[in-house]
Amino acid sequence: MILVPTLMQTVVKVFNINYQSFFMKQSYNTLLCTMLCGLIFVCCSPRKKEATVTPTSDSATTIVTVDVQNYPAIPYDSVIDHISFVKLESNDDCLIAEISQLLCTDSLIFVVDRKAKNVLSFDKRGKFLRKISRVGQGPGEYYGSILCNLCLSPMGEELILSDFGKICHYTLDGRFLKEERVNWNYEDIEMLDDGMLCTFWMSGNPIQDDKPMLNIYKNVDEWHYGAFPSYTQKGQVQLSPGSTLHRFDDCVYFCNPFSSTFYEVTPDDLKERFRVVFKGQEEIQPTENTDYKQFRSMLQNRIYSEKLFVLKDKVVFDLRKSESFGAPFVIHSLNTGKTYCCDLEKTQNPMFVYHHVPDARDGDHNLVVARQVVEVMNKKQWIYSHPNADKQVLDQLYDGLTEESNPVLF
Repeated sequence: MILVPTLMQTVVKVFNINYQSFFMKQSYNTLLCTMLCGLIFVCCSPRKKEATVTPTSDSATTIVTVDVQNYPAIPYDSVIDHISFVKLESNDDCLIAEISQLLCTDSLIFVVDRKAKNVLSFDKRGKFLRKISRVGQGPGEYYGSILCNLCLSPMGEELILSDFGKICHYTLDGRFLKEERVNWNYEDIEMLDDGMLCTFWMSGNPIQDDKPMLNIYKNVDEWHYGAFPSYTQKGQVQLSPGSTLHRFDDCVYFCNPFSSTFYEVTPDDLKERFRVVFKGQEEIQPTENTDYKQFRSMLQNRIYSEKLFVLKDKVVFDLRKSESFGAPFVIHSLNTGKTYCCDLEKTQNPMFVYHHVPDARDGDHNLVVARQVVEVMNKKQWIYSHPNADKQVLDQLYDGLTEESNPVLF
């Protein structure tokens, strides 16, 4: 049975994709600055002795098996309780060019827009609240570079905004607390307990012997340990993954790029927690001598997972393939141990026309998908003509929506 949101759910409940019931563009100057500073850092920093950690696997590791040749896919909407939406307020103070990152708390929505160099805060109904600081070089200000990244402190009481060369701390209502300068590079960052930082850099840490991609710092000045030697030790492979670090509740997970294996990162070690095994295909083994063309050839026609969402009692894996793939989601029940392969093309709920790879988790059971308003407007005629369309819900969605509006969150 397909459930649709009531008016109250649409207004109050936030863009839920709910599993409870069944489960760069960047300026030339910024890029040049990044490259030059990185080169200076590599040349001037002393090399340190190798201090890597080998990940461990134990009985807590969950193995998820997917048969790529016999994919028994069920309709994705059969495991969804309902879909609702939030239209983010649109005015001159909060226009969004592109959602680069989305972060949700119990009462707030944070949007990082690297294109417009803004960090914005909304409430759960989509009402604009404030900008978090601004672009600049003063205390608490940020550059808005391609490295700009937002995360929460472990207890969720602070916003941590990291940008090229600095980390800024704010309260959830945007009040500046402190700023820390860093002299190392990263593409993704999360905070562990006691102020420890977990960072990812595809090219690897240049001052460690084996150039680990994953690096843990006790503080901004003290490197603690690293893991996973870089694929690009000789500058060969230039293909980067879409995402690597994921925080859910008290845990930070790291995905070894293109490996479909996810590790829990702790202050002192790494524990393998989830491994997606694809029957019918072998693991790829890139080395430091693998060049870009070879690596792309390895990935050709292969399915892999690089993104997961850990909900209260289920884990959702996003599957990737170099070519079109109609069954991109796998749901694993932590309660029953069963795995469900899901197919978007078999869904009967027309609201799934807006669906895509989730951008964030919201609460224990909900995932969030952000869509540009142009995409939503382009699908208007099709969805209204769908035999299962709920005209009342669609009227609420499209009321006042124009091609200049901010993105919609489903």
